Amino acid sequence: MIDWTCDDQGNQVVTDVALGDFDIAFKMQDHKPLRTHYAIGNVMWRSPEGQTGRGVTKASDVYSFGLVCLYALGGGELLLLDN
Repeated sequence: MIDWTCDDQGNQVVTDVALGDFDIAFKMQDHKPLRTHYAIGNVMWRSPEGQTGRGVTKASDVYSFGLVCLYALGGGELLLLDN
């Protein structure tokens, strides 16, 4: 998400930036792994522990963010499997 404004010349100026996840967003309590009977999040960005139901933590988010970065840097081809 980007917060921006226009300067006197009409140029857009970014004033604040925040990374957000609209697929699943919540505040974890007590820093304990979240355990569910089902997988959470988009399968393409899911961490191994999230994929297998062993619980997700902040480290899972870091892993998923790394996948997003690899995907973006690789032009979208790096993580896609051939049939």
